[in-house]
Amino acid sequence: ILKRWDISSGKLEEKIVFEKQKLLTCITIINNHKLAIGSEEGFIIIFDFFSKDGIKYINAHYKKCINALCFSKYNQTLFSCSKDRNIKIWNLETLKCTNILEEQHKQNINDIVLRGNNLISCSIDKTIKIYSIEGNDENDKINEESEEKYDDFVS
Repeated sequence: ILKRWDISSGKLEEKIVFEKQKLLTCITIINNHKLAIGSEEGFIIIFDFFSKDGIKYINAHYKKCINALCFSKYNQTLFSCSKDRNIKIWNLETLKCTNILEEQHKQNINDIVLRGNNLISCSIDKTIKIYSIEGNDENDKINEESEEKYDDFVS
């Protein structure tokens, strides 16, 4: 369920039910007016909360929980990661997967972040990987730059 509240009045303005999904796991904002929402069932839900243009479902990571989403304003690309150990790259105009970084970690990928031309992933397997993203179209080249393993971390 998506609930939109008026902060000044504290009143509920709108309630939207995502019928197909049991548990929502993560969220990111796209272009200041759309939400990309990950689900436990492996779907990405795209929703424009101003125009209410309709809800679009992408079967992104077949029956594997989506752990994180991030958005690149530069080339209008969405990145997703999952318990399936894959990172997928999505063209937001076509809603098609344009690249898959398959089994990049030995266990679940917990999170991904985008910083400049670098995509960074971390996993339960105690590794952090950094990928260089080159280009600006759906055939972007992605190179794994480094891998760091953190065992027995002491602060």
